[in-house]
Amino acid sequence: MQYEFLSQINTWNLAQQQILVRADLNTPHDDEKITDSFRLEAIIPTLELILSKGGFAHLITHLDSPHIADKKNSIALIAAWFSRAGYKPPFVHIHENLRFSPLEKESSFDFARMLSRGMKFYIDDAFGSLHRNDTSLTVLPRCFPLDHRSIGLLVERELSTLLSVKNNPQRPYIFLLGGGKIKDKLVDIMYLLDYADHIMLCPGLSSLFIPQLESRYDDTLISLRNKITRKARHNQLLLPHDYLVGDDHFQPPYQYKAVSNITTHQLPIAIGPQTVHAWKQYINAAQTIVCNGPMGFHCDPATQETLALFLKEIALSSAYTIAGGGDMMQALKTFRLQGLFKFCSTGGGSMLSLLAHLKLPALEALSEDQI
Repeated sequence: MQYEFLSQINTWNLAQQQILVRADLNTPHDDEKITDSFRLEAIIPTLELILSKGGFAHLITHLDSPHIADKKNSIALIAAWFSRAGYKPPFVHIHENLRFSPLEKESSFDFARMLSRGMKFYIDDAFGSLHRNDTSLTVLPRCFPLDHRSIGLLVERELSTLLSVKNNPQRPYIFLLGGGKIKDKLVDIMYLLDYADHIMLCPGLSSLFIPQLESRYDDTLISLRNKITRKARHNQLLLPHDYLVGDDHFQPPYQYKAVSNITTHQLPIAIGPQTVHAWKQYINAAQTIVCNGPMGFHCDPATQETLALFLKEIALSSAYTIAGGGDMMQALKTFRLQGLFKFCSTGGGSMLSLLAHLKLPALEALSEDQI
């Protein structure tokens, strides 16, 4: 499916109107502050457009995946960040964590109608969540007339950039994939094999391909792995030669080991120096590189040495470089490489879904009949 990627906000009369903006402000934080404001800054152009047209913006978002409504997962830190930036009531309202209600994950018409009460327009500017089926993304827009719902400027920019890469990538076209959410990424990889010249797999994805660790994974993951292995062309799927490993709880002592020397009581944390050296030839030849999912642990620099080295190689290459996902953005910020990538996406899973198979339920909902 091809998506319309032009926002309709400029055609609306927003003077004195209440506008509901579904954002993705799920951003790294601790108990006292926001530690990476990348996603928060990315929504500002849409806010500025709404305010310039005399509208009142109501931002709704999720934050983490709380089991109960508690202070740790409150939107308070995000609201404070926007307030310091000059975006505060009555012009900008930041509403509480959507996931404090279990109905957000249940495609609830009642919850959607409650969220839409008093609102005149709906804007989806939550690129990082477009691949989800949450109430606020796939049911809520249908509470508004078709000509009163639209994507925002953030989503417009993401779609324009990423669809141009998907439709006409400069080759060789390479993906560097790691991190969690293994099942979702394996499904994406099945599709990416139709487009990518090379897919470099890092932990934890690549751990599934180490024979002596196979017993750690369920049959579904093993089946997906086998399908990928059968589908991949020669040299299309690139697996590490060596790893930084810890014990079976990812704890020290850390050591670099060749794949064949990893024991059943050790788990890969990052790629090793031999892999970095071997993969440099592909990076140097590449014309498009997409990075999603870092490796190592952000809180332990000793586990991120090869990640820093490899991301620097990518950043300094001549390729058109794209990075996506909150953890990847945090890694680029840590290594001071953010400004060297050609495009930084606010989405990880949604970016891969768009590039792999174009299935974004939240975008599809924008064109469905009103309820």
